[in-house]
Amino acid sequence: MFSVLQFRTYGTGFTDIKLSWNWGAIHPVTGKVDREYDTKSFRSTADAQRYVESKKLWWLREMVRKYIEHKQILMSVSDRYFISRKIGAMRACSNILMHLEELTLKHLCRMVLLLKKEMEKILPSPRNNSYHSSLWNLNEIIRFSEEEMTHTFNEPLPS
Repeated sequence: MFSVLQFRTYGTGFTDIKLSWNWGAIHPVTGKVDREYDTKSFRSTADAQRYVESKKLWWLREMVRKYIEHKQILMSVSDRYFISRKIGAMRACSNILMHLEELTLKHLCRMVLLLKKEMEKILPSPRNNSYHSSLWNLNEIIRFSEEEMTHTFNEPLPS
């Protein structure tokens, strides 16, 4: 999950931020999700806000890209992975990848929520080793997109 841990503005206008995110990878020794951190200072609150927004977009793009590309790999190595109902869902999800770099954060969040059912359909079988991590990643992507739409953009969730 992507988190803003600190966003502190001083009377001088300087702003300190601390961001945190993860990629859903479980550390092999500790068994915990590895987190990455970014701490920066800015001369203005507006610069800090733009940076936070750019990092949110970067994180969501990477999470969506990794999720869909992993399912494409599963599809390429196993004929049994995809049954006919999943093929259409994979096509819809793959279309996101073609436009990923063009989408703003708001549009990407909306696209994720509109394609939520298709993204769920391409999950691997629960018997697959990657099922639980894939489900966790998908839930993180959806939860983040829902939060951004309702709290940051003050828009209703698409139905």
